[in-house]
Amino acid sequence: MEFIVLLLLLVLSSLLIVATAVANHFQAGLNRQSKAEYELKLLIQKQRYQLEDLQRTNRFLLAENRTLVEQRFRIQQEQLLASLN
Repeated sequence: MEFIVLLLLLVLSSLLIVATAVANHFQAGLNRQSKAEYELKLLIQKQRYQLEDLQRTNRFLLAENRTLVEQRFRIQQEQLLASLN
């Protein structure tokens, strides 16, 4: 009888070891997935910052271009007026 109880305990402990190994395997998979999701979120945030920076630069360049076009127009007007006089 004691032998059967010991054998059952051995089987149960073996099952517990296997179940623990399986759980650890799944936990490692979840950890890798969580890390990948975190890295993806960081990459998305970095790209958002880059996009915002490019948009600011674009607005600045558009304003500067507008100013240069206006200056060129004034210079051309002045040159035209000077040539008419």
